[in-house]
Order: sequence, then structure tokens, then C-alpha cells
Amino acid sequence: MPSLDDMLDNYLSGNTGQLLDPSVGAMAVQPGPATLTGVAQDSMSGAVVVDDDGLVTIVLGLEEWPDEMRGARVEVQGELGTIALPGGGGLDDAGLAWHGDSGGSARAISVASWKKI
Repeated sequence: MPSLDDMLDNYLSGNTGQLLDPSVGAMAVQPGPATLTGVAQDSMSGAVVVDDDGLVTIVLGLEEWPDEMRGARVEVQGELGTIALPGGGGLDDAGLAWHGDSGGSARAISVASWKKI
């Protein structure tokens, strides 16, 4: 996961990147076994899959994609569901800054396995 200094350097250099919002579509999630296809990306919430419709799903237990997977098309299998998003922001136990939102839920897949496609 990038450090706050790295994020600020990217922001100040104009490289803010794409906004990845896993809360979009969370209300329509049908919980259960699922196979997702999309692009492997990293976000402040951890590793995510961005599908062809632009829906973002957090891959639980994976903080970031390995270098060889990041930006590649992937197939992810696991248990699709939602997780609660913390509100606000602050510092974690290690003193690293994190951002939050107003709360709510996000799309997430657990017990995941993945491969390049």
C-alpha cells in the first residue's frame, strides 16, 4: 500500500489516478459464490478488481496486487458480498494516515483465488 508521502508526491505531480469507489453497486450485490473478471488495480482499500462496467470489488486479504498482476486482466473466484466502510479518517495503529467516507458498505470478495486471463 502506498505511503502518505508517495500519495502526496503523486498528487502534487498531477498524477492523481482514477477514483476507485467500491461502494458503487454495493446495494445490488447478490451474496454467494462468484467469478469476477476485470482489471487488477490497487486502491487505498487494498487490491481491487474493476470490471468492464466500472464496478469495483475489494479483494479481501490482499493489500496490493503483485507487480506482474497489477493492470492485467484477471479472473477472481470467491465469495461475493459486502463489508462495512468506516466513516471519517485518521491514523491507524502504525501511525499511517487513512481516509474514510460517511460510512456505508462496499463490494468485496473473500476466500479469493485469482489468475491472469
